[in-house]
Amino acid sequence: GQLLEEGYGTEGLENLHAPIGLPVFAVTPNEIAVSIMAEVIQVKNGEKLLGGYEKEIAAWLFSKKEKKPAVLATIIARKGSAPRMPGTKMLILQDGGTIGTIGGGCMEAEVMAKARHMLADKTVRTKTCFVDMTGRDAEEEGMVCGGTLEIFLEIL
Repeated sequence: GQLLEEGYGTEGLENLHAPIGLPVFAVTPNEIAVSIMAEVIQVKNGEKLLGGYEKEIAAWLFSKKEKKPAVLATIIARKGSAPRMPGTKMLILQDGGTIGTIGGGCMEAEVMAKARHMLADKTVRTKTCFVDMTGRDAEEEGMVCGGTLEIFLEIL
Protein backbone atom coordinates (compact mmCIF):
# COMPACT_ATOMS: atom_id res chain seq x y z
CA GLY A 1 0.00 0.00 0.00
CA GLN A 2 2.66 2.54 0.97
CA LEU A 3 4.70 2.07 -2.22
CA LEU A 4 1.57 2.57 -4.35
CA GLU A 5 0.84 5.76 -2.44
CA GLU A 6 4.40 6.93 -3.18
CA GLY A 7 3.79 6.54 -6.91
CA TYR A 8 5.32 3.16 -7.69
CA GLY A 9 3.45 1.28 -10.44
CA THR A 10 1.79 -2.08 -9.87
CA GLU A 11 3.94 -3.71 -12.57
CA GLY A 12 7.13 -3.04 -10.63
CA LEU A 13 5.55 -4.18 -7.38
CA GLU A 14 4.52 -7.52 -8.91
CA ASN A 15 8.21 -8.30 -9.41
CA LEU A 16 9.12 -7.38 -5.84
CA HIS A 17 10.29 -10.26 -3.65
CA ALA A 18 9.56 -9.69 -0.01
CA PRO A 19 10.56 -11.07 2.33
CA ILE A 20 13.60 -12.14 0.30
CA GLY A 21 15.39 -15.44 0.67
CA LEU A 22 14.53 -19.10 0.27
CA PRO A 23 13.09 -20.81 3.34
CA VAL A 24 16.21 -22.60 4.59
CA PHE A 25 15.63 -21.74 8.25
CA ALA A 26 18.57 -19.35 8.24
CA VAL A 27 19.63 -17.98 11.63
CA THR A 28 23.07 -16.41 11.38
CA PRO A 29 23.90 -13.44 9.10
CA ASN A 30 25.95 -15.76 6.87
CA GLU A 31 23.05 -18.19 6.53
CA ILE A 32 20.64 -15.34 5.78
CA ALA A 33 23.02 -14.10 3.06
CA VAL A 34 23.08 -17.59 1.50
CA SER A 35 19.28 -17.72 1.64
CA ILE A 36 19.01 -14.36 -0.14
CA MET A 37 21.56 -15.24 -2.81
CA ALA A 38 19.85 -18.59 -3.39
CA GLU A 39 16.63 -16.76 -4.26
CA VAL A 40 18.50 -14.29 -6.48
CA ILE A 41 20.02 -17.23 -8.42
CA GLN A 42 16.66 -19.01 -8.60
CA VAL A 43 14.95 -15.95 -10.09
CA LYS A 44 17.84 -15.13 -12.44
CA ASN A 45 18.04 -18.63 -13.89
CA GLY A 46 14.36 -19.44 -13.77
CA GLU A 47 13.25 -16.53 -15.94
CA LYS A 48 15.43 -17.12 -18.95
CA LEU A 49 16.09 -20.84 -18.88
CA LEU A 50 13.95 -23.87 -19.54
CA GLY A 51 15.61 -26.90 -17.99
CA GLY A 52 19.03 -25.36 -18.62
CA TYR A 53 18.11 -24.29 -22.16
CA GLU A 54 17.16 -20.83 -23.36
CA LYS A 55 13.62 -20.76 -24.72
CA GLU A 56 14.65 -20.61 -28.41
CA ILE A 57 16.97 -23.61 -28.10
CA ALA A 58 14.36 -25.57 -26.12
CA ALA A 59 11.75 -24.78 -28.80
CA TRP A 60 14.04 -26.23 -31.49
CA LEU A 61 14.96 -29.28 -29.40
CA PHE A 62 11.41 -30.17 -28.46
CA SER A 63 9.65 -29.29 -31.71
CA LYS A 64 7.94 -32.17 -33.45
CA LYS A 65 9.35 -31.20 -36.85
CA GLU A 66 11.96 -33.48 -38.37
CA LYS A 67 15.39 -31.97 -37.79
CA LYS A 68 18.78 -32.40 -39.40
CA PRO A 69 21.73 -32.98 -37.09
CA ALA A 70 23.02 -29.94 -35.21
CA VAL A 71 25.75 -29.28 -32.67
CA LEU A 72 25.01 -28.00 -29.20
CA ALA A 73 27.87 -25.88 -27.83
CA THR A 74 27.89 -25.47 -24.04
CA ILE A 75 30.37 -23.40 -22.08
CA ILE A 76 31.69 -25.70 -19.35
CA ALA A 77 34.47 -23.55 -17.89
CA ARG A 78 35.37 -19.87 -17.89
CA LYS A 79 38.39 -17.96 -16.64
CA GLY A 80 39.02 -14.24 -16.73
CA SER A 81 36.54 -11.86 -18.26
CA ALA A 82 35.11 -14.05 -21.02
CA PRO A 83 31.74 -12.76 -22.21
CA ARG A 84 29.43 -15.61 -21.11
CA MET A 85 29.11 -17.88 -18.09
CA PRO A 86 29.32 -21.69 -17.82
CA GLY A 87 26.06 -23.30 -18.85
CA THR A 88 25.49 -20.86 -21.73
CA LYS A 89 24.43 -22.75 -24.84
CA MET A 90 24.33 -22.17 -28.59
CA LEU A 91 22.93 -24.44 -31.25
CA ILE A 92 24.83 -24.64 -34.55
CA LEU A 93 22.57 -25.87 -37.34
CA GLN A 94 23.69 -27.89 -40.34
CA ASP A 95 22.84 -25.01 -42.71
CA GLY A 96 25.27 -22.73 -40.81
CA GLY A 97 22.57 -20.91 -38.85
CA THR A 98 22.66 -20.59 -35.09
CA ILE A 99 20.23 -20.32 -32.22
CA GLY A 100 21.56 -18.48 -29.19
CA THR A 101 25.09 -17.21 -28.63
CA ILE A 102 28.11 -18.06 -26.54
CA GLY A 103 29.66 -14.63 -26.87
CA GLY A 104 29.98 -13.67 -30.53
CA GLY A 105 32.96 -12.47 -32.51
CA CYS A 106 35.97 -14.49 -33.61
CA MET A 107 35.64 -16.86 -30.65
CA GLU A 108 32.14 -17.88 -31.65
CA ALA A 109 33.16 -18.17 -35.32
CA GLU A 110 35.97 -20.54 -34.31
CA VAL A 111 33.55 -22.73 -32.35
CA MET A 112 31.08 -22.73 -35.26
CA ALA A 113 33.83 -23.88 -37.64
CA LYS A 114 34.70 -26.76 -35.31
CA ALA A 115 31.01 -27.69 -35.09
CA ARG A 116 30.65 -27.71 -38.89
CA HIS A 117 33.71 -30.00 -39.15
CA MET A 118 32.09 -32.37 -36.65
CA LEU A 119 28.88 -32.44 -38.70
CA ALA A 120 30.81 -33.17 -41.91
CA ASP A 121 33.12 -35.77 -40.32
CA LYS A 122 30.37 -37.78 -38.57
CA THR A 123 32.94 -39.93 -36.72
CA VAL A 124 33.22 -37.63 -33.70
CA ARG A 125 30.00 -37.19 -31.69
CA THR A 126 31.43 -35.06 -28.87
CA LYS A 127 34.44 -32.82 -28.49
CA THR A 128 35.80 -30.31 -26.00
CA CYS A 129 37.52 -27.21 -27.34
CA PHE A 130 39.44 -24.43 -25.64
CA VAL A 131 39.24 -20.79 -26.74
CA ASP A 132 41.87 -18.37 -25.50
CA MET A 133 40.94 -14.69 -25.70
CA THR A 134 44.14 -13.50 -24.06
CA GLY A 135 47.49 -12.55 -25.51
CA ARG A 136 48.61 -10.86 -28.70
CA ASP A 137 46.53 -12.93 -31.18
CA ALA A 138 43.31 -12.23 -29.30
CA GLU A 139 44.15 -8.54 -29.04
CA GLU A 140 44.85 -8.32 -32.78
CA GLU A 141 41.51 -9.99 -33.52
CA GLY A 142 39.66 -7.50 -31.32
CA MET A 143 38.83 -9.97 -28.53
CA VAL A 144 39.14 -7.55 -25.67
CA CYS A 145 37.53 -9.78 -23.06
CA GLY A 146 40.79 -11.33 -21.98
CA GLY A 147 39.44 -14.65 -20.75
CA THR A 148 39.39 -18.30 -21.72
CA LEU A 149 36.51 -20.66 -22.36
CA GLU A 150 36.23 -24.42 -22.45
CA ILE A 151 33.32 -25.47 -24.64
CA PHE A 152 31.69 -28.90 -24.95
CA LEU A 153 30.38 -29.70 -28.44
CA GLU A 154 27.90 -32.50 -29.01
CA ILE A 155 26.05 -33.61 -32.11
CA LEU A 156 22.32 -33.91 -31.52
